[in-house]
Amino acid sequence: MACLQSPNGCQDSVENYQKMESTEMTNGCNGVSCTQSDATSSETSDATSLDGDLRFTVLDCVFLLWCLGTFLFDIGSDLAMCFLHYHYENIWYFGLTFTFVIVPALTMTGFSLRWYLMDENQALTSVSRVQWFVRVVFLILQLAPALRYIETLWYGFKVRASSRKEALKEVRAYYCKMVYENSNTSMLRLFECYMESAPQLVLQLFIQAKSSDPLQLDWKTVASWVSILLSLISLTTSVVSCHFIVCYSIFPDESALLKIGKVGMFFWRFFVIASRVVALSLFASYSPVAFFIFCVIHWLVMTLWIFSMKTNFYDNKYEQYIYDAVIGVQFIFCCCNPAGHAYSSYIHNILHHSIS
Repeated sequence: MACLQSPNGCQDSVENYQKMESTEMTNGCNGVSCTQSDATSSETSDATSLDGDLRFTVLDCVFLLWCLGTFLFDIGSDLAMCFLHYHYENIWYFGLTFTFVIVPALTMTGFSLRWYLMDENQALTSVSRVQWFVRVVFLILQLAPALRYIETLWYGFKVRASSRKEALKEVRAYYCKMVYENSNTSMLRLFECYMESAPQLVLQLFIQAKSSDPLQLDWKTVASWVSILLSLISLTTSVVSCHFIVCYSIFPDESALLKIGKVGMFFWRFFVIASRVVALSLFASYSPVAFFIFCVIHWLVMTLWIFSMKTNFYDNKYEQYIYDAVIGVQFIFCCCNPAGHAYSSYIHNILHHSIS
């Protein structure tokens, strides 16, 4: 699919189709009524364009289900660790683990609710009372990204069903709703992965480094390593998904990455993040205070650098500031190019991170 995770790319596709239709309306009839064959030809052309650009493939569905699954299993494993720390009376570890779960969850819930209300006020979508009831239930359960993944899948299935029997205009509407929801979901996951998954990774590895026998086969140790693995997978998935959104928003006319390229990117991010998280955890086990000071200074420097690039991923400047601040946290764990330009500074930054 051309632009599953790009609102800008979707908008460009819609504008192109509108121009195509306008040209056909102006030049196709020349002051006389169009014949039935002309209408049939136009319909066939639209269907061909539809199959090429406004699609929701099986692989898109699998990727969204993978994102949803990693989110749910990551949260579930972290809650299990909260229970085990409390059960074994490790109150300090229980407090930290629970804080890294509830604070990101409340943050995502607040942003998701605000975006729902903004959509309602701007009349972007018409929502029934039943839909609002479902939204409230998911928001109370602190599962805002899960609901948006479900809504994205729902609109995706609508695209597949409508492409066979509905007008092209309706297919575009469903497609843009799908892209819009997926973009919001990825933004929420960006908050979640660097406020929840990444701190949980460092914390659980820190606990294992402090443990007298980190390879002991008991429920607590096994659950801790499972939680570490799930947090790492969830973090990597969020980074890769966000990268696709930035890529498509900057280059909406470019073809999607090859399947093997997406898989390669996932494993590249996985091992880069894993190596840095292990190094940070060992650093924290040696000197927690020095580790905290290092992270704060590193985040400030990277955030100021991103501000200097004048990124424009969001129209609202305050949302853009929040986005840049979250990306600044990302640089603690891996490198990225947040603006799609300033390549010399970006390459210099990668070399700096690799050497350090």
